[in-house]
Amino acid sequence: MLANSLPKERYFTFGNLNLYLARNLGSAWRVLTEIRFLYSPNGSNAADGTLQKTEATDPANVQRPISWGGISIQRAYIEHDLTSKVSVRAGHWLTPYGIWNLDHGSPTIIGTLRPYIVGEQFFPESQTGLDVFGTTFVDDYKVGYHATVSNGRGPFSTTRNLSNDVGVGGRVDVEAPLAGTLKVGASIYRGKYVDRPLDQIAVDMTGTLVNVEPVGTRYTELAYAADAQWTRDGLHVQSEVMARQRSYEPGARPGNGQMGFTPDSSSWGAYGLAAYRFKRWWNVMPYVQAEHYRQLESAVTTQIGRVIRVWDIGLNFRPSPSVVIKVSWNDAWFPEKHLDLAHFRIAQAQISWVF
Repeated sequence: MLANSLPKERYFTFGNLNLYLARNLGSAWRVLTEIRFLYSPNGSNAADGTLQKTEATDPANVQRPISWGGISIQRAYIEHDLTSKVSVRAGHWLTPYGIWNLDHGSPTIIGTLRPYIVGEQFFPESQTGLDVFGTTFVDDYKVGYHATVSNGRGPFSTTRNLSNDVGVGGRVDVEAPLAGTLKVGASIYRGKYVDRPLDQIAVDMTGTLVNVEPVGTRYTELAYAADAQWTRDGLHVQSEVMARQRSYEPGARPGNGQMGFTPDSSSWGAYGLAAYRFKRWWNVMPYVQAEHYRQLESAVTTQIGRVIRVWDIGLNFRPSPSVVIKVSWNDAWFPEKHLDLAHFRIAQAQISWVF
């Protein structure tokens, strides 16, 4: 099933072109904007399996065809320091949880891809609202915290809140100088997801026009996670474990093929990564990563099983501080079901740069 959703060809691709705009607006005010420019949707798969094309005529080139893409606003916010230990962030920001979600730029990621469970978004990748955060020191220990309130997760969460409720979350992390540098953290998020058709205007029994909100899909979700990272000289070890629970409201479950309706369910996953940076051969860093993921119940998991396991081995080179070259070999399989195509393997190479 996973293999059927991806292209079969060997190919080159250009995935990320991110523009960062940052500025201090005074001694206690800052702004940051990150915009990702996309070639998509041109060349992407439509729901029916066909390829999408976004060609238009170019009036500046005698109406010859040109393919257009889109943009994704990754984050855009303003920050203010209330005190030396308390700051507040307002706007659209990356959810403060774990390790990979915040270090999400390609040059900072060790492998060619983030761990599968991070891509599954147990937590919303980003949110729109308020984030109160800060750091303090207790002896040699650096303690950080976040407390968030937002529109939560939803199809229009950057501009609307269909649930008329808020998503709340928090994070605490500690950094200690223990035989190198050890960082540990814990995060939590709770919110309500609502996806429904457009509001409808109807006439009630008295002849009055009313605004009707179709039920659509509605569920409450709870996610929690823990992470640890240890570095010493060239050694780098890190791990994250996370879980989530999803409970649907009565009459608001989506269809699930032959299973009828999607059941309440929970899932969890974890990964571990170990790497070592040498001071030779373009500062090469061999790494190995192992993952285990137990998915939410769905029509797909009845065919392939709920468990996915992944191995990722590779090399990360830094020929200069601003350039990163990566090669990797990934192997994913579904141990619960003995399928004819039990393993999904992919070899990748990537070059990333920052300036």
